[in-house]
Amino acid sequence: MIAEALAVVDDAGAAEGPWVYTHCDHKPENALVVQGAPAVLDWDECGHCHPRLEAAEAALRWAGPPTPRRDAFEAFLVGYSDAGGDMSAPSERDFGKWIAALLGWFSFQGRRVLGDWPSETDAERRAAAAMARDAITDLRVSLAALQTWTSWL
Repeated sequence: MIAEALAVVDDAGAAEGPWVYTHCDHKPENALVVQGAPAVLDWDECGHCHPRLEAAEAALRWAGPPTPRRDAFEAFLVGYSDAGGDMSAPSERDFGKWIAALLGWFSFQGRRVLGDWPSETDAERRAAAAMARDAITDLRVSLAALQTWTSWL
């Protein structure tokens, strides 16, 4: 499963076209309405990303993971397209950022469990182990859903 996930991430990394400076963590918790206009908060993860990868991941986050609602997912991407974005001819590659985030979270929690931060308590390591298991479950579910998600676009 990890090899399959890494293949999706590698394919996403080869996406052609512009890679732009973007938020990289666009989700409801990082948005606020200010004087009737949206404001995006918490730019600590910002960086360069292909717009399609950012849009697909954000659509999943806004659609309510771990099981995104199709109507919300489609509405997000219709808004993206209406604003000039391109999500034509979707492929599994477009979800590479989502898959990479799950792999990264698993790696981080696994490192905690293995003692990379010796100051953590046993209770913190147990909590990290549970989060690592959840990340693997989310990864398995996401890989199985890729074909469905591409059919939604």
